[in-house]
Amino acid sequence: MFSPVKTLAGAALATVIAGSLFIAQPLHSEPAADPPAAELEPAAAAVVTGTIIASTSPADTQGNHDVSAGVIRTDGIHHTNTWETSDPRLSGTATYDAEWIRFPPDDFQVESAVHVLENAEGRWVGSGSALSKSNLTNTDIAIMSGEGAYEGLTAYVLMDWTAHPPTIEAAIFPGEMPVVSAPLGE
Repeated sequence: MFSPVKTLAGAALATVIAGSLFIAQPLHSEPAADPPAAELEPAAAAVVTGTIIASTSPADTQGNHDVSAGVIRTDGIHHTNTWETSDPRLSGTATYDAEWIRFPPDDFQVESAVHVLENAEGRWVGSGSALSKSNLTNTDIAIMSGEGAYEGLTAYVLMDWTAHPPTIEAAIFPGEMPVVSAPLGE
């Protein structure tokens, strides 16, 4: 039979239990852990190989040379070429704007450059550096951030200019290059 006292007592007990469960919850939440590797976009990550096809663009320049104390400085260098790679995301028209410093008589050169690669889906922009010595080594490294369809991706690109035609070995991956906050041991 219906009893208002039993109904009120049951409702009060249910309220007490629900309230104690709510109060027992933490007032803050822990930050979410990094997603497991399987949850990252594996289709976005890729190892890429290819070749560089030099062009003869009228906009290409060899820059301005300045010789001081036996060191040759060259600035204003602009080259355009085509990258043909195993991944269409890293294929297209590439421009290279650089400054070089050559140190005779050892005949080695260091470079600093801005690399831009464009195609119909987007573009890659980044900085690079290089070391060359008497055609024994001539390797550029560029770290490029994606734009357009490639937003959120990074390309790490190695260019070997001693090969004929020059070759590309690269990796495309989600996110940015890791940053070391301080040297180990400090």
